Parts: sequence; structure tokens; C-alpha cells
Amino acid sequence: MQNAEIDEMMHWDSHLDDAQIQVDVNGNRVPLSGQVPSAAEKSRAIRLAWVTGVSDVDATGLQVAGGKVVLKGTVDTYLEKAQGDDVAAQVRGVRSVYDKEN
Repeated sequence: MQNAEIDEMMHWDSHLDDAQIQVDVNGNRVPLSGQVPSAAEKSRAIRLAWVTGVSDVDATGLQVAGGKVVLKGTVDTYLEKAQGDDVAAQVRGVRSVYDKEN
């Protein structure tokens, strides 16, 4: 029952492209695998998998395709820019960080 419920929630969520997400319910544990286009969609898939009766969601097999991060905005110093780049680069799945000024 949980598998169908999770699949349906992901399918109808307008903020998630679930075409390449595999959901396997194993007791109360839900492993997710496949690919999503962004880290935000990975987080969304994890949240949607937490349905009643689930005690663990394992998303280590759910990869972010591309891994490109674009930082937008302004900062006062080059040090702040470098710190923002460093923080973004340390996020799992990120392969490249680009800066775009407003």
C-alpha cells in the first residue's frame, strides 16, 4: 500500500519530475533510487516518501543529474563570494558552481 501511495504522491506533485525515480518499499523502509534534475527535487522526493508507517527513507541511490549550481545575488566582498562558492561546492551531488551577478 505504501508503495502505491508514495508513487501517486510523487506523480501528482507539480514540483517533482518523478519519471526516473524508483520507489521500493521494504517493510517500513523506503529506498529511493534513480535521478532527479535538482537537489530541490531530491529533497522533495524524500519528504513525499515519508508517509504513515514509514520509519526510514534512504535516498543514497537517488542522484542529482548534472550537479550544476548557479549562485545569484550580490555580496559585499570577494571573501563572501568565495565562501558561498565553497559551501555550495561541498553539497553532495554538486559537480560545478557558477556565479551570476544580478
